[in-house]
Amino acid sequence: MSTPITAAGVPPSADPTTAATGSSGSSDQVTHWRHRYFSPYTLAVALSLLALSPFIVLTTATEAVSSLIGSSLHTSATTLEVASGLSNAGYALGAVVAADLSQRFVQRHLFLTYEAVFVVASLLAGLAPNAPVYVIGHVLQGMATGLLLVAALPPLILRFPPSRLPLTVAFVNIGLFGAIALGPFLGDVLAQAGTWRWLLIGAAVLGALGWVSAWFGYETWPPMNPELPVDKPVFPLAVAATFLPFLGSALAGTVGFASPWFWGPIAVGVLALLTLIVYEYRHREEPLMPVRALSSALPVSGTIGAMLGGGAFVAALSLVALLQQQRGVGLVTAGLQLLPLVAGVAVSSILFRHLITRAALPLLAASGLLAVIAGIGVVLPVAWSAPPAVLVPIASALLGFGAGSAVAPALFLAGMGVESQKIGRAFALIELLRSEAAFLIAPVLLVLAAHIGGLAGIREALVISLLIAVLGLLIALAVYLGSGTRRHAPQIDDWLGGDGPALHSPPVLARLRGRATG
Repeated sequence: MSTPITAAGVPPSADPTTAATGSSGSSDQVTHWRHRYFSPYTLAVALSLLALSPFIVLTTATEAVSSLIGSSLHTSATTLEVASGLSNAGYALGAVVAADLSQRFVQRHLFLTYEAVFVVASLLAGLAPNAPVYVIGHVLQGMATGLLLVAALPPLILRFPPSRLPLTVAFVNIGLFGAIALGPFLGDVLAQAGTWRWLLIGAAVLGALGWVSAWFGYETWPPMNPELPVDKPVFPLAVAATFLPFLGSALAGTVGFASPWFWGPIAVGVLALLTLIVYEYRHREEPLMPVRALSSALPVSGTIGAMLGGGAFVAALSLVALLQQQRGVGLVTAGLQLLPLVAGVAVSSILFRHLITRAALPLLAASGLLAVIAGIGVVLPVAWSAPPAVLVPIASALLGFGAGSAVAPALFLAGMGVESQKIGRAFALIELLRSEAAFLIAPVLLVLAAHIGGLAGIREALVISLLIAVLGLLIALAVYLGSGTRRHAPQIDDWLGGDGPALHSPPVLARLRGRATG
């Protein structure tokens, strides 16, 4: 029986400080020279956060400086919206492509290449003399970050002993959602200063630091499954499922909801996504996207919560920023009012660290959806006459806690529902679905608010985002309870050792269909 290989491409029992040099040689050769100066775990955390955080900050920060970018590059708001939409599409597509490449090539080489692309793309966008160069740079930023997601997170999770996992998930949560929370503040500060290029140049600097961290800290693990046949239909379907819907939503403000240029690309893209899911579920035993492995109750309920809860959160964040403008809040003050987002994410990360090895992890995800609902409810009175200075910080803290508690735990509920060597592919699928929802809902609701106009438009859009979050909670609970899911602590040691999933759950709605719950 062969030794199982984790997603990091190394046997679970291997120590990262010795694997690079092999088991032979003198004792002074066992410790890699890099580890004399840097902790392997510290380097792994650093390269992961530096790989993912810069672009995630940009997704919420560039909105505040979009008018500066438009005037500087002499381009329209529609062009910038298309650039943002295609960049988010590139992120989702990049994760799918990386899921395949990680099976075939040494991930260290892939990571260094992806990070170099991100640095070049950030410099292109930050130093762009015109709109086309900016668009190309920004789209490549998104795609490179999607590639980096799959190259960075699985090794960080699987390379180290089970005792490291609670701290790892806290860092991942802070890196992903702390960055989202920090973005509006940075954007408002730079908008007040009248500059935007330093935002993108700063992303390039952080990317370069990530490349250096990877050079020192990313070991040369072998490919995970080089014999896996190329799942050719996945890639055209993934391209259509990402770029078409994001393009349609980006054009909504210009062409209107009734235009075929809006609903046509979205309809075709969603059809492509559904086709991809059905094809991967039915096609063969080892598809690139592990849809069948993720089709039990826990992964499905977590994914639904992450999609609709995350979409409601992103929409609410954009609408709160618009609401602050309508209420005449200054840029720096607006950024400060949103800073409690970071505190909310920090609290959720502490709880996530505590609960990742316990049976209560699904309850954390449910509490996150409740917090998103509460946050939107708290900020709604500001769309009438309530004071922003009081309610926006409270809502921000709730929204930060909600995003950090709903989305990342759902990602791990799905990831721990498959064998550890498939976690990168599971993350790619979940991020594809989550991004599809998050970055379609927000642009459409912003356009709706603009079409209605004033505070009334923002109120209606906030109510819709609230209903989306409620719908996500209800569907997730229906799947969880209707399946007869029994809470149990994840079997982390077995999972990291390659002995099957950490979480087991029954088929979707097994209880209602009278099937055994297992």
